[in-house]
Amino acid sequence: MNERNITQICLIITLIGIIFFILNYEEEYTEKTISEMTEKIGSKGIIIGKVDYVIKEEPLIFILQNEEKIKVFYPKKIEIKKDDIVEIFAETTEYNKEIELFAQKVIIK
Repeated sequence: MNERNITQICLIITLIGIIFFILNYEEEYTEKTISEMTEKIGSKGIIIGKVDYVIKEEPLIFILQNEEKIKVFYPKKIEIKKDDIVEIFAETTEYNKEIELFAQKVIIK
């Protein structure tokens, strides 16, 4: 095989890989409700809701209210207070036999 054939083969394989990636791509975080998040441990999503109660400041633990209430754990320090509207990127976890959200990112609106 000469250099030109190898280059063409590499280009074709690269294009097939890119097309495969585009056809199979799914967003990791999509907007969901608390009910949708609590259906399965490990599900990821974006939830917008109101802070109902701050339990602990650092690490941050608070109750998020949307159509339901759920406990949210966020390991970083952030200043939030009751009635703040927040957008959280979170994953559903189970701790002490209770379903809660582990937030990767919290944005105050």
